[in-house]
Amino acid sequence: MQSQSRIRTGKVHRLGNCERGDQAASLARVVVLDSAKEHLIEGFSFYETRNSGLGTYFLNSLFADIDSLTIYAGIHLFFNGYQRMHSQRFPFAIYYLIQEEEVRVYAVLDARRRPSFIKRTLKQI
Repeated sequence: MQSQSRIRTGKVHRLGNCERGDQAASLARVVVLDSAKEHLIEGFSFYETRNSGLGTYFLNSLFADIDSLTIYAGIHLFFNGYQRMHSQRFPFAIYYLIQEEEVRVYAVLDARRRPSFIKRTLKQI
């Protein structure tokens, strides 16, 4: 893992951007920024204090969701300037943007928090 960001690579399928017969539109990198890493650590700590091993399950689940952005990036609706994908197993949302061929994850926030808190947090990034 790099010190500044976690990088994952894979194929991205973009709606309306593929030629006929072309399965993969392009290759993309998924970069988890430091701000999102901090949120993941907070979530890990919260769930680990609830039950031993649950924090690890939380991280594995969230990174699986983040990895799925290599396929599904770009299909999610915008919320406060970021595209938002909801986690499959935990009440968390992943906020990201696509910049050229790179998917940058800016935040991973608990979706149960007040909307004003989420909005304020996203503006501070």
